[in-house]
Amino acid sequence: MFVAPALAAGTQSSFLTAQELEWIDSHRDQIRIAPEENYPPFSFLESQAWHGISADMLALLQKRLGTRFQILPAQNLQTILAGVQQGQSDVVTSLKATPERAQYLNFTQPYLSVPTAIIVKAGFPQGEWPASFVNKRVAVGKGYGVQKYLESKFPTIQLTLVPDDLDGMRKLSFGEVDAVIMDVASASFFIEREKIANLRLFAAFDFTYELSFGVRKDLPVLRDILSKALASIPDQERQAVLDQWISIRPEPLAVIQAWMRRWLWVVIAVLAALVVIGVIAWRAQRQRRLIEQQVSRYSRSLLEASLDPLVTISAEGKITDVNTATERVTGLARAELVGSDFADYFTDPVHAREGYQQVFAKGFVTDYPLVVRHISGKRTDVLYNASLYRDEQGKVLGVFAAARDVTEQKKAESAMQAASVFTYAREGIMITKADGTILNVNGAFTRITGYERDEVLGKNPSLLSSKRQNKAFYVAMWKDLRSKGHWYGELWNRRKSGQLYLEALTVTAVLGTDGCIEHYVALFTDVTAIREHQSQLEHMAHFDALTNLPNRLLLSDRLNQGLAQTERRGKMMAIGYLDLDGFKTINDQYGHEAGDQLLIQVADRMKQVLREEDTLARLGGDEFVAVMADLTHGEASLPMLRRLLDAASQTLVVAGQKLQVSASIGVTFYPQAQPIDADQLLRQADQAMYQAKLAGKNRIHVFDAVLDNGIRLRNESLERISAALNDREFVLYYQPKVNMRTGTVVGVEALIRWQHPERGLLAPAEFLPLVDDHPLSIDLGEWVINTALTQIDAWRALGLDMAVSVNIGACQLQRPDFVMRLRDILAHHPLVNPSHLELEILETSALADIKQISDLIEACAQFKVGFALDDFGTGYSSLTYLRRLPVKMIKIDQSFVRNMLEDPEDLPILQSVISLASAFKREVIAEGVETVGQGSMLMMLGCDLAQGYGIARPMPASDLPTWVRSWKPDPAWYSASGQHPARDSVRLVHPAV
Repeated sequence: MFVAPALAAGTQSSFLTAQELEWIDSHRDQIRIAPEENYPPFSFLESQAWHGISADMLALLQKRLGTRFQILPAQNLQTILAGVQQGQSDVVTSLKATPERAQYLNFTQPYLSVPTAIIVKAGFPQGEWPASFVNKRVAVGKGYGVQKYLESKFPTIQLTLVPDDLDGMRKLSFGEVDAVIMDVASASFFIEREKIANLRLFAAFDFTYELSFGVRKDLPVLRDILSKALASIPDQERQAVLDQWISIRPEPLAVIQAWMRRWLWVVIAVLAALVVIGVIAWRAQRQRRLIEQQVSRYSRSLLEASLDPLVTISAEGKITDVNTATERVTGLARAELVGSDFADYFTDPVHAREGYQQVFAKGFVTDYPLVVRHISGKRTDVLYNASLYRDEQGKVLGVFAAARDVTEQKKAESAMQAASVFTYAREGIMITKADGTILNVNGAFTRITGYERDEVLGKNPSLLSSKRQNKAFYVAMWKDLRSKGHWYGELWNRRKSGQLYLEALTVTAVLGTDGCIEHYVALFTDVTAIREHQSQLEHMAHFDALTNLPNRLLLSDRLNQGLAQTERRGKMMAIGYLDLDGFKTINDQYGHEAGDQLLIQVADRMKQVLREEDTLARLGGDEFVAVMADLTHGEASLPMLRRLLDAASQTLVVAGQKLQVSASIGVTFYPQAQPIDADQLLRQADQAMYQAKLAGKNRIHVFDAVLDNGIRLRNESLERISAALNDREFVLYYQPKVNMRTGTVVGVEALIRWQHPERGLLAPAEFLPLVDDHPLSIDLGEWVINTALTQIDAWRALGLDMAVSVNIGACQLQRPDFVMRLRDILAHHPLVNPSHLELEILETSALADIKQISDLIEACAQFKVGFALDDFGTGYSSLTYLRRLPVKMIKIDQSFVRNMLEDPEDLPILQSVISLASAFKREVIAEGVETVGQGSMLMMLGCDLAQGYGIARPMPASDLPTWVRSWKPDPAWYSASGQHPARDSVRLVHPAV
């Protein structure tokens, strides 16, 4: 039994000074302990946990000191010692003090003294050290204290350095070395755990391990504290730890002997039972017994004469006799085999019984393949030939079977196949010993790595290491290899040239006949180019090709990750939907290449103003989405959104041209009061962006839940509007257009109203915005044209010759069949002069595709339908547009008329518009004239045509004839015009179109 060195005991208050107590308290959880990973029973890893004498002693120290240590991941001793010199750990466990180690470590007093011994195989002859070990291979742990002792004291002894004591014991058990010198504690532990029964103790060895805790040289106070704590541990607690791990048995073979003694009685009992049964059978069937004895004697002579396994089997499938060769191949004695089920000794009992049944069916079998299982686990491939044997009367007594051992033949065949694969395989192949030493490589290995075969034989595969995989990677790999027998994965290695490459690697453990790992086979392929190509494809699938920003697919993934992360962290996330203002115009004016370059520069600038953890994605065209997570509150996103606006609106130089756009941003937040997913958040942000556009662009609009409710109701509203159209609930009101100078009525503008059955008469603003950009707007627009033409015909019948202008929406105007549809509508009103119909289009609609609109206007002019440009001045008002659009009339937007007398900036605009119209020979009419003064000023500027509440409000069609007959211009306008119209000038004078 091992006994710990006697140390004086004490209590915590007595064995530490006040300064030491203060030091240990201030370093709680900070003292780093470096345990060894494979030094049982002192320190080792098992099931990912640290075990051993050192672990238990450290637990006692923590208890005595009332503190906790920081246990670092277990490593081998060389790595630990290198790390402690670099300050990576503070205390090393289970360490023997040496002069070299004393240069950077202080040692506590030893807590365990362990003698060493010489371990040999059971058949090693008796003798003395060192005479009996001349020219013998003696294994010792590499870097262990006993190695240096042997090298200095016994230089003639041939040492075999092994990674650890267990490897040495295994090599000794397998005959690879003749002896191993190790501490008796480890020997006891391994013999017990590994069940090694063929070794014995040769003699004690003159070397003792004095194990201490090693403490960094710059921490003397910690060394003193640990030494005092060790001394304070009661002897019975220390001894209990040692007894738990160390137990020496005088003879490891005792276990085997005990097993043999136990089973010997079983064998005797079985034999006795067989004798009793035989006696009973002899008495019952004496004649049959005599015959069987004759057969048995005959069979026995044949059995023993053969070197191949031979066996006789009864009709019931029980073994009746075997020869010595069968005993060798199964590892069992004849007495154990006779009477047992023959199929139990094959790896596939079902297949064996099928062969047995074939013998009875056919009378024989030839070269029937089976595998015999030895009790040690070794397997022997055999081909069985079997036939029936009978008594003198021809009755079948059983089966006579002979087995031919074809193990070596199959190995040779496999070797030939393997040699072919090895030579011609495109994959690199490397074969190593169980310890990793390279035994062989093929030509593909050289082609991939650059190393010739002679350069790597005897080396370790670590020469290919790229250092890109961490220790945990290899720990997991070896864990799979040991538990599953194989490992597959990808890792980075380094060629001889230094170039890194990615390989797909499969490693398989090959077991020997004893069930232990004999060697490893590694097959690998260089997949660098494949993975690079995959990476490119993945990048193309997840990133926008133009701006290199995340695309819609990657945005969806990051949004969903952001939602989960926001929930976990209890933070907020902002989603900004950004659309560039004016980008289409730049595309039209400067071309798509310039537009692409602008997008690249804008995207780069916007990305720079966001945080690294934020995401900026491009959905397509000029639409972007910004995702900003980890916000304490929603307002925290506004500064970033403003920076996005600023970045988008900066002037850029593209192909020598200074270009500028702005951005409209809609933003929404997560989480919200109601559950919501990523797609709904994007729709909310998109809606908010649309509101920013409507509000004037170049601004941020925060999503409004109330507004969202309204948008969700839009579909219901559209259905209601469609029903109203079918139910004839819409009506047209007409607002007169007059010549203020002559007092003539030049036409009317048709304005739609909804005669709602519940809400009364609704203005266009109540329902027209709902049908913008919706197919329903086309149906509504065609209804207006039809109704206006019908009304023109009705007025004509009353003697009122009246021209009507109708507003045409962009959606209807841009239909490819607009001209054809208009011609068809006119064809249904043959009595109406087409020149009495004027179509008003918005300036912004005309700019969408100026050539298409210009061609459309000219096509309509062929059947005398004229066009007016509505709300002029609110768009780009370019001279080019005026020149290229063949409209007859320009309508000045009421926003310029309303404040013309108060705002000095509006008057020059009016003058410019009127001058432009005159220069391009276009008629001009002012909208929104509400006062006499406005009319007078317009006349002074050269604009005589006007409409507005100052002249007449929109009215039902039935009221218009009476109004036309009674209307007179204000006297002030007579003064402004310098003439008074005649009495009959109030009748309609249709302008030439």
